[in-house]
Amino acid sequence: MRALSMLLVAVQSLKQPDNYILVSTPSRSMITVYQPGGNRTQVLLSKGLVEPYGMAIDDSNGRLYIADPGAGQILMTKLKTITEGGERKLQTHGGLISIKRGVQVRNMACDFRGDLYFSDEAKNQILRISSGQLDMMAKSEQPVVDDRPQEELIGMEKIPDPRITTVFTRPNTTMISAPGGIAVDATVDGFMFWANKKEGETAGSLTRALLGNFSAAPESMGFFGENTYGVCLTHNNVFTTSKEKHIRAIPKRGGESHIITESLITPRGCAFDGDGSVYVADWTGNAVYSVPGNMLKLGPQNETKVFEVEAPYGMAMYHAPEQKSSTLASVESAVGWGSTSSSSSGSSSATTLDGRSSAAGLGVTAVLVTLVALM
Repeated sequence: MRALSMLLVAVQSLKQPDNYILVSTPSRSMITVYQPGGNRTQVLLSKGLVEPYGMAIDDSNGRLYIADPGAGQILMTKLKTITEGGERKLQTHGGLISIKRGVQVRNMACDFRGDLYFSDEAKNQILRISSGQLDMMAKSEQPVVDDRPQEELIGMEKIPDPRITTVFTRPNTTMISAPGGIAVDATVDGFMFWANKKEGETAGSLTRALLGNFSAAPESMGFFGENTYGVCLTHNNVFTTSKEKHIRAIPKRGGESHIITESLITPRGCAFDGDGSVYVADWTGNAVYSVPGNMLKLGPQNETKVFEVEAPYGMAMYHAPEQKSSTLASVESAVGWGSTSSSSSGSSSATTLDGRSSAAGLGVTAVLVTLVALM
């Protein structure tokens, strides 16, 4: 019974990965963070920002990229979680690094490799900075954004400009025209999606391109309304936000688009939590709302106000590395689940795709199987 009691406690204390909602407020030159289930927001970053709009997060490397057209820059910083007063909190560390100057970028996205994609609305381009280039810049230990005037910073810039690849441009395809929101699938055989604010077949159209083969011609997924802003992806669907009121969605594979809600005032950025909810910033509504994200049958849904924040615009979701509870760790240690030592024959525990040993990876499944056996 004591073992059963310990296991029950362990199950109750299993900790889901920490998720954090990041929101940019261009008018206040800052980014705030909110943890779902919490009761307050906190300022994540303000120093060094001028007018932050879109954001992209590389979860695997713990990096946050920020489009700051007010400063004419793309910025990068690192994220980490800490425990303070018994609470998990998200912080930046290492300072801000300017990875590209002289650009007017408002929207960006990361793919599964860590490559960074961004749209240049004025030049009718979709561009990319490779993960290798970003890795080299991230290793720099000298932040180049601080309180000194921008002209001084430019003069002492020691990090070379990264090589930027033009993925799509207007002369080569008619499917791009003043591209705005952009989103990228998490798999190599997935797609890239972007919204066109001008022609691109039709103003307000959504375009899809095969992520693993940019030589293939992009295709239109239809008209989503003039001045489409945010684009974000769930497992099955593509969500977009319009200039006023509407959040729309369409299956990734194509088909009919549907209005999910038309109750917001000025929806802008959106982000998927990886589970079942899409979060949307209501710019002049001064709040962030959620709607269901993975419906098999798209149609009108009720939105839920998640938290209030002044003039939210860009949205991003950070999935922090999973933290194992101390109770579960003790139980695993006691029964040998967490052991990764080799046997006398030289064999070792297998390693999963995310780098964890299969023995340590028993986690929830092993606990539940043991519970059933004891019952």
